[in-house]
Order: sequence, then C-alpha cells, then structure tokens
Amino acid sequence: MALIILAGLQSIPRDLFEAGRMDGMNRWTEFTQIALPLLKGPILGALIIRSMNALRTFELPFNLTDGGPAAATESLSLYAYKVIFDFLDFNFVAAIVVVQFLVIFAMSLVYVFTLRNKD
Repeated sequence: MALIILAGLQSIPRDLFEAGRMDGMNRWTEFTQIALPLLKGPILGALIIRSMNALRTFELPFNLTDGGPAAATESLSLYAYKVIFDFLDFNFVAAIVVVQFLVIFAMSLVYVFTLRNKD
C-alpha cells in the first residue's frame, strides 16, 4: 500500500508545490490543498485492496487459533471453510461467499462515492 501511495506522490508535478510556496503556503497547507486532493485515486485503490484483503482473511485465524475460543476470531472465510469440510453443505457455503462478495462490493461503492471528485 505504501508503494501505491508513493507512486501517487511521485506523479504529482513539483511545479504545483513550488507555486504553492510562492503563494505563501506552509507544508501543512500544501499537503491538504495540493497533495491530498491529487492522491484521492491512489488512496481509493489502496483502501479497496486492503478492505478486500481484510474481509477475506483466512490464514492467520486458521493457523493461530482455528477460529478461537467460541468462534471469537473466526472470519467469514474461515467459517465457510469449516462449513464445507465439516458438513459438506455446498449450497450454504455458496450463499456465504455471495454475501461476502456483496459486502465487499457495497464497501467499494461507498468508498468510490465518498472519495469521488465533485468537479
């Protein structure tokens, strides 16, 4: 994610920062008025990727706690794994995966509509 943000920062022309300094901007104002609006795209991409990875997490809860005491650390992916291998209920697992997709899709839409350019 840092590489995505770094690439976005490097794509901002230095002329904009120089013009801001000539207009009397300090570093904080340059960041909030120049850099942050131009980084909306890379931030949006990084946010969507990280959210998808967080909702699809499987390895850490499975390897460390196997769902934890009383399913305290059980993620949706781990729950689907347990259902399919313990009960062989393919229909229910397919429904779980569709719900997981819809949650990720809804979160992505919220991110896109929140961070879109209003110009």
